[in-house]
Amino acid sequence: VAGCGVTVLQLSASLFNVLVDDFPGLFAGLRTVMTAGEAASVSHVARVCERHPGLRVLNGYGPVESMGFTTSHLVSGVAEGAVSVPIGVPLAGKRVFVLDEWLRPVPVGVPGELYMAGSG
Repeated sequence: VAGCGVTVLQLSASLFNVLVDDFPGLFAGLRTVMTAGEAASVSHVARVCERHPGLRVLNGYGPVESMGFTTSHLVSGVAEGAVSVPIGVPLAGKRVFVLDEWLRPVPVGVPGELYMAGSG
């Protein structure tokens, strides 16, 4: 990667995990890595953040049907005891809602279904 001048990688979470486990030095020459496609592994994200403190690590989220990302989170570190990596905030032109079974917004902290809207 570094030998080819690559500075940004976008990877599925599964491939990201394999690279963290088997090729941890690969991230040394990167400026940014974005993982998405499935839930990010807390332990793998934590290891990359610890080993490469200058690396921008982004966790993206969005349905496959949208052919892109709806939300993104810039990881600044992983808190002790964290069980998930945040999916972040909506990107420009996107909206995200947590709704109940009657499609009404739920208060913060109340479980619901995640709905997304916007271009793309």
